[in-house]
Amino acid sequence: MDEDIFAFDSQYQELLNEDVGTEDQQSIIEDACEDKVCIDLFSIYLNCRGDTSSDNFEENVFKKDLENLFNHQSMELPVEEIELFEFDIDTEFSNYDILIQMARSNVQQIAMSSLDCVDQQFQKTFNSLRNDVTKLMLLLRCNYQNLNENQLRNIRTILGTYDSMSNFTMIHLSFCKDGNVSTSSSYHLLHLMLECRWIYLTIIYKLDFVNGQIGSDDSELYCELKLLMFDLIMLSVSKFQKSNSANLVFTSPFICSCVKDVWKLLHLFMTKLSDQNLEFWNVLSSVIDEIGTGKSFYERFISKKVLLRNSQFMACKNHDQFAIWIISEIVKLINEDNVTKLKCSYEYLENLIGKYLKNDQSEENMRVLLVIISEVILNVWQPKSEILMTLWEYYQRKINSPFLIAGQNPNSMAVSNTTVTAYLEQIKGQQNIAVSKLNLNLSSFNMFVYILSKMVQRFTDDGQKVQVLRIFGRIYTKFPPNKLQQLNEMGIHNFMRLLISLSISTNLNEVGQKITDTMLQIPMEKLNHQVQIMKAHMVMLILFTENRMNISNYLTKIMNQVNSILQKTNSATSILKILSESLSLILLKNLDENEDILENGEDLLIDSWIVKYFQNSAPAEQDRLYESLNKIIKKIYELQNNPIVMTKVTALKEKLFNILLPYIKQVFGKIESVWLPEMSANLCLLTNFTTSTSSIPNFSTLFKTFVETNSTNLEQGIKFLTIILKNCENKEKLDAVLIIQSWIKYSVLLSGNNSDLKELTGQIVCMKEFKFLCETSTIKAEEFLNSKERLCSFIGDIGRKYSTSSNQQKFQLIEKIHEYLSTFEKWSLPYLQQQQSTSQKPAPNVLVDESIMRIYSFIAITFLHCSELIYVRSKSQCFFNVSVAHFILPSTIMVGQNPPRAIIVSMHRIWPLLIEGISRLNYKCDQHVTKVLNDVIVKWAPLMKISNNSKFVAKPFISITNFKNFEIIELFWMKMAKNFIALQPGRKSNINCCLILTVFEEVLHVIEGEESRLLAVWKNSLQQIVECAMLLDDIEPTNKSAFSLVERFIRNKNFSNSNAMKELLMTNLKSLTESSLSYHSGLYFRYLTRLTKVNLSIVNNFLPHLLTQIQKVEQLRGSGRDVKLRNLFEQLQSTCKKM
Repeated sequence: MDEDIFAFDSQYQELLNEDVGTEDQQSIIEDACEDKVCIDLFSIYLNCRGDTSSDNFEENVFKKDLENLFNHQSMELPVEEIELFEFDIDTEFSNYDILIQMARSNVQQIAMSSLDCVDQQFQKTFNSLRNDVTKLMLLLRCNYQNLNENQLRNIRTILGTYDSMSNFTMIHLSFCKDGNVSTSSSYHLLHLMLECRWIYLTIIYKLDFVNGQIGSDDSELYCELKLLMFDLIMLSVSKFQKSNSANLVFTSPFICSCVKDVWKLLHLFMTKLSDQNLEFWNVLSSVIDEIGTGKSFYERFISKKVLLRNSQFMACKNHDQFAIWIISEIVKLINEDNVTKLKCSYEYLENLIGKYLKNDQSEENMRVLLVIISEVILNVWQPKSEILMTLWEYYQRKINSPFLIAGQNPNSMAVSNTTVTAYLEQIKGQQNIAVSKLNLNLSSFNMFVYILSKMVQRFTDDGQKVQVLRIFGRIYTKFPPNKLQQLNEMGIHNFMRLLISLSISTNLNEVGQKITDTMLQIPMEKLNHQVQIMKAHMVMLILFTENRMNISNYLTKIMNQVNSILQKTNSATSILKILSESLSLILLKNLDENEDILENGEDLLIDSWIVKYFQNSAPAEQDRLYESLNKIIKKIYELQNNPIVMTKVTALKEKLFNILLPYIKQVFGKIESVWLPEMSANLCLLTNFTTSTSSIPNFSTLFKTFVETNSTNLEQGIKFLTIILKNCENKEKLDAVLIIQSWIKYSVLLSGNNSDLKELTGQIVCMKEFKFLCETSTIKAEEFLNSKERLCSFIGDIGRKYSTSSNQQKFQLIEKIHEYLSTFEKWSLPYLQQQQSTSQKPAPNVLVDESIMRIYSFIAITFLHCSELIYVRSKSQCFFNVSVAHFILPSTIMVGQNPPRAIIVSMHRIWPLLIEGISRLNYKCDQHVTKVLNDVIVKWAPLMKISNNSKFVAKPFISITNFKNFEIIELFWMKMAKNFIALQPGRKSNINCCLILTVFEEVLHVIEGEESRLLAVWKNSLQQIVECAMLLDDIEPTNKSAFSLVERFIRNKNFSNSNAMKELLMTNLKSLTESSLSYHSGLYFRYLTRLTKVNLSIVNNFLPHLLTQIQKVEQLRGSGRDVKLRNLFEQLQSTCKKM
């Protein structure tokens, strides 16, 4: 600060010492009261709110001051109540020169305190110092006619000394938020300058108004207006210089709300001046342009050069950007309604933007520019297109650019990975955001598209069709066919997004044809262009459909391009995927009950490309198309009986069958798909029960085709059948036999816990056919559905029903069950053949193939409960014979070849059930059944050794021994004894003898206390076991095992009290004597000698009979006494006596 600022102290003291109580001086005060200004103006002045986003201008006292200024109101001013500088004006001071000097002292004190180098203490607060100066300025304005030029110059000099506005940008916002209670000297100095500069301007206005000089270029008012604007702008320049480009969108050019109020006051003030030379926008634009020259505005006015040394000028680093920024903010601040005056601001901003775009701007600067001007263009001004067309000239040159900021990920701009729906929603979503929500994350081109689309929408809403066509015309002229050929992938994306956004914003019926013609001119030859172009085409088709516009011509041209690509290459999956995504979106839009259904060409989408896509796409992508087709088929099903649309729907139905059905038949049940079974079921429901055409098959035929498909994916078959049963309107016409056949198949091959199977069963139990067969379904339906093995309950109920039915009902049941099981061989054998062809003997702990286990279990359960129903003696294809021939006793078993381990393990579990079920037939009279029963026992017994654990191996033998039918037990062990325990020629044991004897021992462990079962087991096997114990050499392990079993029989706790057991043993000994005494005498007496150690009394009791038999042998031989036999007998007697 210059030294002469402080030089007035001595002069100020002299003025204070002068006599101020004279009569002339008092008259000056009285004259000042003639203008009579409201006393409220002395107590209310700028009280800052700090936040530049707030807008409380209507409450500001300066607005009232402006009204009073132009209304020239006269109000009383009680001079006795006026107090300045702690003096009463009417008694202490009345000399304006002294008051002006005192005001200068107050300003000086505030200014000195704002300097960091000064540390002074003042008795009065900054607010009081400032208040006195403002009151004086208002008082001087009341007496403006009596102010001389020297006094005016002194006032202006005081204001000019301290109003270097750029210095005030350092004021912290927190000081402004405190308002006038703030302790910041800088705050009070700035707001004092704003108040005083405004009041001074109004004083000059009054003087020029009286002198008739308002509006002239050399008037003092014109000069002060420009200087005030200049200083306010320099405040904004200072903020602009300290902000980078990106921060401008978040930065206000006004350092506080009071600066905004002054701008509003200036606008209102200049608006009320009728002279066009003082039009606000003209003056403001001239000031901003002058700043661009790099010189201070004070140099233009000779009378103000004295203030030049105190006015700091700051060169603007980017004048055009700054000018656009501040003009836009001032326009939003003022929000003028006057169209004529609006035109001035619009034209000026248009020129600024045109000038700004002459130089190549960075992407960041363009984003900032569009955020800054967007709200002005869309919310403040009336709709005009000139600025947007200026921007279009810029963007059409850069259409192939990705519009990225350095370091930004290019993928953020692409649409390759988005679906058609997401792409359209993204565009619509962007168009629906509020203007105030635009941010720098959007590319500048997307911002431009947003603003242009909003403008087109406003033109459309206002009925300005010419303006809309003008915008489209400017776009088309910049992109003739040759330029469309030059678009790269990014250019196609940008151009398509522009056209789609504009389509959404206006009446598509008027512009759609030209838009699609333009889009179709972009070639799809390049692979990297196809996705972008096809997605844009699909979006346009969706928009056309939403507007119920005909798409036949457009869609035909698209499909021609697609077919052309398919003919040239097989790698067109990407564009077919887009067609797949769009299929239901386009077709379902028009599938309602209106008369114009399918009149717009949507059905053209159903074409051969669907099968092509299925054949070349991934399973997940296929499934999405199955889902879309399912939606379409369901909608057609709803509409097919509507007479209004029946003809059109039938045509579409025929087209679907022609294209889809051959492929669906081929893949049903063979591929993984969630939606394929439901789609196939709904397609089947589209057919008719009674009639068929060349295109649409009969329901029964198609239903049978799907159901009988020998699929590897059982869940698909279950879902298909469930949907048919749920949705079929003519359930009574369904083939009940085929349905129950399928249910049996699924129940056999899948676990009862399968949720889909349980749902199907819920539909099955409601069928009349099922209720006739199964008691549980009607008596305990809930229990039946909740059971894990529902098929077992079903088979068991049929067996029980058969046993209690009349002959006629029995015949019906036999006929039904043969029908239901007639397809068993067809669907079960593939599993068996697969097992046999790929099976290798696994380790003992390998789990059994579940399907094989369930098939064999089903056979066993059926044999057990329904053997009488499933066996027909003269029918080779009955279930009994089929099961025996292919599963139980296949040719491989009969020739001695072991089956796969999975089958052996399955038979290990069901063997007892099979034997019991077969035994319920007339095996005694029916030779075929007799042979089957014999082979089931004899062929499978040696194969039961599936583990080294004898207890586990013996489980089925134990189960058989526990049968209630003792005849079967005796028969079974007789077969075991004759076929496996009996000695072979040459006194050799059977290869499986050891296994059977081991099993025999485990069985005895279980039934040891049951005499009747023991006798049933031993009755037909004791002789063979004794022969093994007697005739085999001692080194044979079978010998020891056999004798151990005989010993166990004799030592049984029931033996001593059981006459039957004793009789069985004695009978066996007698039979053995007759057969072996002559030929194996030594082995025979060895056996008896061993027997004496087990039970001496048995041998002693048997000796008389033995002697008799020896004598018979001697007689038969006719050679007299047999010395060898006699010696052996005597040795046995001697042994008995010694025991």
